[in-house]
Amino acid sequence: MMKRNGHRRNIIGVVTSVVMIMIAVCGSASTASGAASPRRAPAVASTAQVLQAVAAATSIKTVPRDMTPALQNVAPDPVWTMLDPQGCNPALNTTTVGKCEFGDPKGSKTIVLLGDSHAGMWLSGFDAMAKRAHWKLVLLMKATCPAVDLSFWNWPTNSPYPACDTFHQYVTNRINKMDPAIVVFTSWWHGNGIVPNGYPPTSAQWQAGLERAITSITSPGTKKVVWGDIAYLAQTGPDCLAAHETNVQACSTPASQAVLTDHEQTLKAAAQATGATYIATTPWLCTSTCTAVIGKYEVYADSSHITSSYAGYLQGAIAKALQPVMG
Repeated sequence: MMKRNGHRRNIIGVVTSVVMIMIAVCGSASTASGAASPRRAPAVASTAQVLQAVAAATSIKTVPRDMTPALQNVAPDPVWTMLDPQGCNPALNTTTVGKCEFGDPKGSKTIVLLGDSHAGMWLSGFDAMAKRAHWKLVLLMKATCPAVDLSFWNWPTNSPYPACDTFHQYVTNRINKMDPAIVVFTSWWHGNGIVPNGYPPTSAQWQAGLERAITSITSPGTKKVVWGDIAYLAQTGPDCLAAHETNVQACSTPASQAVLTDHEQTLKAAAQATGATYIATTPWLCTSTCTAVIGKYEVYADSSHITSSYAGYLQGAIAKALQPVMG
């Protein structure tokens, strides 16, 4: 029961922290221009620069004065401004989502970002990347409903979650009718229980469910991508940094603890079995240590979601990782 209750607290926590984990940087990649002297678009960090910043992060001792977002601004990520008007952050009992188009709305190619709150937390990076590539981006997200063909447990109501099952069917039908160029599957495995008893799925169950979800996308020409899991801090990033502003490394977690290697092996196996592309994300967060601050960025919104600011910073790395499937 202790294990089950712990997972229950994790799930309830993600419902209340969704505001913290999604996007705010919709215009970060836009080119600003004036009539007399057009300005260049902001520089985008390359994958190499990201990896250099990750490697250097273990030497950061104090919270940067220009840390983005500032400690007091982590929670108020304006997710509602961006998602709610389009109906893109559905309630627990809702089984559809709105139009939810981002990136370049006139793009001739479409990429779908599919999943739960972990899809939302990556949106700022994908949005900026899609704008630059002139691709349309469609977010199909439902919090606490991973993009895996399993029946999940609804911890807030302590009961099965049929709305999630219906949502799975809805997004599959919508994607197949849409016929996008790419679908990216990304979900929060850590803490999700399944029917009938709410206990965490085994690796074999998750792999089988993910394979079913991937193969349910049958639209011709659609490429599938399995987006790797993030590393998980041992503590809540903002709270820890607030308590250790002059000892940032007190908020770090060894990669051997933070990276769920068994999960990554399962994701890779599901991708390999279905012909999908697997993309690891932990190199953008960790060396042998996973830190709460990288460069000037506050990396984590809590212990299990990255901030929209850091996701936006990763837009260049995201574009590079997707290049083989984007063509």
